[in-house]
Amino acid sequence: MLSGRLAPGRASLGWGAVRRIANRAAGLLTLASDPRYVAHVLPGRAFSLTARSTTASIREWDPSIKTIIDVGANIGQFAVAAGYEFPRAEIHSYEPVPDAYERLVANTRHLASIHPVRVAVGKTNETREMFINDNTQVSSMLRIAASNTNPGYRRRVRTTMPVDVRTLDSILSEQSFARPLLLKLDVQGYEPDVLRGAAHVIDQVDWLMCEMPFAGLYDGQMTFDDLHALLHDLGFRVAVALRLGFGSRRSPIEADFLYRRLG
Repeated sequence: MLSGRLAPGRASLGWGAVRRIANRAAGLLTLASDPRYVAHVLPGRAFSLTARSTTASIREWDPSIKTIIDVGANIGQFAVAAGYEFPRAEIHSYEPVPDAYERLVANTRHLASIHPVRVAVGKTNETREMFINDNTQVSSMLRIAASNTNPGYRRRVRTTMPVDVRTLDSILSEQSFARPLLLKLDVQGYEPDVLRGAAHVIDQVDWLMCEMPFAGLYDGQMTFDDLHALLHDLGFRVAVALRLGFGSRRSPIEADFLYRRLG
């Protein structure tokens, strides 16, 4: 077992740093082993080993996915990986944070199948304040809980800013999509609101990927049991856990789950 310590007289290396170094090395090995993926990713800067492994796992369940609704796109990590695994799919990516959206556009402009839109997705059409974190991946409509001491969440909240929020039903009204359709949600505690604003779109969703917490990482956040029950009521059943996210005490704090529609 790794102890996280260097030789005597050197600074200690924490478990989180060891894991980041290992992940980066694994990412470089992945790139080196797949020249086609290198060509796909390198025009932008959105490589993510997690997104690559996640989308590859989804492809094993259904390689025929033709439409992907990517809610909470950040800088395009998932969209770029999905574009590689599902080259015939149309990908609609939604991201409200200005800095992240600009990078999303830059990272995907060489991929004609990815369509970025700067907007937040929620349960009503409105303008509301969003908490913008230095780590844009944890920016949210919800405030980070004071009890959440996990390092990835503890960077400074830079500001709050008003963002346009629209429902999926209003964004995609009167549209039909090639199926199978995958809905990916990674909106830092705002997943129930996205689902409540997608009463009509949800009927077209065949697969749903959702980041789900095991403890409240944000104030008022719905945790796994209640979110799982909500998806169950909407007609989805869990297919597989795709990724575990670990906290500062080396225990899992969240996971990405893939759900499939019954029938």
